[in-house]
Amino acid sequence: MTTRHRLLAILVADAVGYSRLMSADDVGTVAALDAARGVFARHVALQSGRIVDMAGDSVLAAFDTARGAVLAALGIQQQLLAQASSLLALERMRFRIGLHLGDVIEKEDGTVYGDGVNIAARLQQLGPPEGVTVSQAIHDAVKNRIDATFEDLGEQAIKNMANPIRAFCARVSSTAPSRAQAISAGEDACPSRPVTDLTNLAFPLDPLIGRDADVAALRKLLDAHRLVTILGGGGIGKTRLAQATARELLGSHRDGVWWIDLAAVLAPGNIVGAIAHGA
Repeated sequence: MTTRHRLLAILVADAVGYSRLMSADDVGTVAALDAARGVFARHVALQSGRIVDMAGDSVLAAFDTARGAVLAALGIQQQLLAQASSLLALERMRFRIGLHLGDVIEKEDGTVYGDGVNIAARLQQLGPPEGVTVSQAIHDAVKNRIDATFEDLGEQAIKNMANPIRAFCARVSSTAPSRAQAISAGEDACPSRPVTDLTNLAFPLDPLIGRDADVAALRKLLDAHRLVTILGGGGIGKTRLAQATARELLGSHRDGVWWIDLAAVLAPGNIVGAIAHGA
C-alpha cells in the first residue's frame, strides 16, 4: 500500500464522561452518540472535509484548509449545545475538539498518521468540554478570516514532542457570551487562565514509559466515578501513574487539577487543611 505526505488540518474529538453516561443509560447514550456522529458528519461534509474514523466515542476528520476545519468544529459545538439545551449538564453528551494544521502520512485507504494527528489529539485532551482548542498553526492560518475569537492558552506540553505547542481556545464571535455570563451559566468554553496554570503538578513530568493503557483505563474510571483508588505493592509506580493521569486531565475541570499528598495527615480532621494548603 502506498503512502504520501500531505499538509492537512486535522480534527480530533472525544466524548466527555462517555463511560459514566453508558453506565447510567446505555441505550440512550448509544442513541445520543449516533445523533452526535450525524452532526459531525454533516458539518465536516459542509466544509469539504472527510471523516477518517469514528471509533468508539471519538471522531477523526481531515480538511484541506484550516478555515474549513475551524468552521466545522465551531458549527458542531454550536449545534450539539443547542440540541442539548434542555438537558442537565451531567446528562449531555459533550465533546472536546482539537485542531492542528500539520504534515501527515496518508495511506491509500484514507487513514492518516503522524505528528499532525497526535498534536490534534493532545489539544483535544487539554481543552474544556464543549470547547475547540487549536494550535498556533491553525490560529495563524485563519485569524481575521472568520467570525471567531481566539483566546491564548499559552504553551502546552505535547506528549512525545520535544517542544511545547502554543494553544488557543476558539469560539464564534457573534454568538459567544461574555466570560462572566458563561461562568455564571457553568458553560465557559474558554478557560480564563492557561491550562498549565491551573495545577500544582510538576511541569513537565518525566516520561511514563509503557503505561499508556493504564492511564487510559484510569481516565475512563475517573469519568465514571468521583473517587478511584489505585492499589498495589510498594514501588510499582502507583504515584507516577496517578500523576501522569492527573496531567492528562488538565483542562477537564474549570478549577484545575491538583496534587495533594496526604501521607503525613494522621487525623481525618486535618484533611481539609492539607487540601487547602496544597492547592
